[in-house]
Amino acid sequence: MIVSKKISFILLIIAACLLTVFSVAGSLFASQKPVAEIYLGEDKASTPMFKEEYDGLWYPGKTAKGTFRIHNRHPFDVQIEQLSLNMELENSVGNQDKELRDNYAKNMLLKIRKGSLPVFNKTIYDGNFYGMLYDGQESEFHGFTLPKNQRITIKRGDSIDLEYTVQMDENAGNELQGLIAVVDFNVRIFGSEGDNGNGGKGHHWEYRDLDHWAHDCIITLLKHGVITGYPDNTIRPNNHITRAEAASIVYKGLRLELSSSYTNPYVDNLPEWARNAILSNSEKGIFVGYPQNLFKANQYITREEMTCILIKAFEHKLDDSKENIEITFVDKDQISPWAEKFVLKAVQNDILSGYPDKTYKPRDNITRAEAFTIICKLLGYHNEHTDEVYQGE
Repeated sequence: MIVSKKISFILLIIAACLLTVFSVAGSLFASQKPVAEIYLGEDKASTPMFKEEYDGLWYPGKTAKGTFRIHNRHPFDVQIEQLSLNMELENSVGNQDKELRDNYAKNMLLKIRKGSLPVFNKTIYDGNFYGMLYDGQESEFHGFTLPKNQRITIKRGDSIDLEYTVQMDENAGNELQGLIAVVDFNVRIFGSEGDNGNGGKGHHWEYRDLDHWAHDCIITLLKHGVITGYPDNTIRPNNHITRAEAASIVYKGLRLELSSSYTNPYVDNLPEWARNAILSNSEKGIFVGYPQNLFKANQYITREEMTCILIKAFEHKLDDSKENIEITFVDKDQISPWAEKFVLKAVQNDILSGYPDKTYKPRDNITRAEAFTIICKLLGYHNEHTDEVYQGE
């Protein structure tokens, strides 16, 4: 009887301990903020960052935390390549101001960690809003491109969780107090080759502006990961291309790597998403900066500048046996002396054909589509334009 009472007492203690453990665990799970859902493949690749309890005025030291659950509804595996924020800022009287917005974004500290609710143990971004801003009207803001070794694969039908922590810098100025921000979190993916559910290979490019004369080159370069679109599912082929964007496509096209010993020679700001691309191109001598150690990442590139860059980058692929071919553009006298030999080599290798009126327009800014076409030729991808996988897309 005494033994039986002891056993019962021990069981009661164990039950009490288990109840306490479950109670604490329940409290921990209950304390987790509601999960914001993102559904890739259902045109819902973004979600508001702040829930109602976080909307309203911010002040130095204020912190918000939440989680995103990202579902892959595509019939194939996908890889998250880019994260970005769209942000609208208003003060109490609704006034918009770029300088104030930029200052606010730089003082909003942001950390994003990967894991599985409720445990997040891998930091994939530690910076501020400014480093993740996306603005289609400003070439400076492209969002944040994940390093190759940190890109996140989501199997079809599966999901992953990300936790975000936001804090207004404790040293933020008084001008940032009383501001209201509306922030959307965006995810950009690449599709993987594989079973598309119909017994064939599946590629899924969700871009809205592919009805363009350069469609085949764009699709082929997307396939090979040489170019990427914008978080709003556009390619913008008719936009002019910046120096940073040009460095990025050369970097990806040649699979360049940056030496750990190379020191950044530039004194102006390099956008984080293109930093490695710019420096690796500079290290190889493909890009040369401007006087006073400036790179001018957001400056547009002219047609002759782009020709020079790409010929220097891909010179090892070019044929030197066509020296009897000359430049016949009617405006060849407008080609800068430093660019002549590069334009000539491009003509000799059938990389440039000019416009129907037989002009080259060397000093006009080159469009993204024109740059894509040149690099597509240099990479030798044209034989893939008839690939049945891409026909009709």
